[in-house]
Amino acid sequence: MVDLPTIPQTMVETRRALASADVSLDHVARIIERDPAVATVVLRLANSALYGARSTVSSIRSACVFLGLKRVSDLVLQATVLEMYSPQGSGGGFDPQRLWEHSFEAALAARLLCVAAPERFELAPSDAYTWGLIHDIGKVAMLKGAQHELEQAARASAEQQVPLFRAEEQHLGLTHAHVGAVLARQWDLGTELTLAVMYHHDPGVLPDPHRRRALLLHAANSIAHDTEPGVPVWARAQTPMAQLGELGLAAEQIDAVRAEVAAEAAPW
Repeated sequence: MVDLPTIPQTMVETRRALASADVSLDHVARIIERDPAVATVVLRLANSALYGARSTVSSIRSACVFLGLKRVSDLVLQATVLEMYSPQGSGGGFDPQRLWEHSFEAALAARLLCVAAPERFELAPSDAYTWGLIHDIGKVAMLKGAQHELEQAARASAEQQVPLFRAEEQHLGLTHAHVGAVLARQWDLGTELTLAVMYHHDPGVLPDPHRRRALLLHAANSIAHDTEPGVPVWARAQTPMAQLGELGLAAEQIDAVRAEVAAEAAPW
């Protein structure tokens, strides 16, 4: 039903290089530099407050030195995701910029939740950020490869006043979370991330530790919706109080995360 985007060549080559025993900084830098769009976003991200650079990171090689190859590989993935949120292929009332802002807010929330309870999720905050950024990638894939079907589900969502993923289940037999998980598996992003994306609307069906990590994305998604103006209550991701308790955070801590996301979030 959905025409999924193929794994971008720059990401393939970067991951292949990092899997090599004799990988070098210069080799990885050259791979990224051959893709100007990805290289530009990697530098932009490397110089953001998230990574705490004390001086300007002016080249891909210096980004590799400053951040390390694993983190640069994550930045290539983030840059690839950001490129998918371009206006091309938009329509049907779906705003790619708004989708990007929501994903950015969810990424911030996931990182802050991980910082607040690191022992709970056993996930580095920077990895949690990447997971939050990717959680709704299925929407973007559907927007580009199954736009008519996504528009149908969106209309049903508004008419029935149910969250989009519920309308997708009823009218399509799958959800954007399923599509995102297939894409994550196709891109070889790992079982943990694939499961978290697939079940970020329904983390309770998973056993631990998968459950906790899917719950992290579920809560981050909910917090992101809470910070977005004009989103009706029925359209928001709602996290039951019992599941919030599984986060290992007090209500005051979650409120603090919500406030910080609202303060930090800004359009790119």
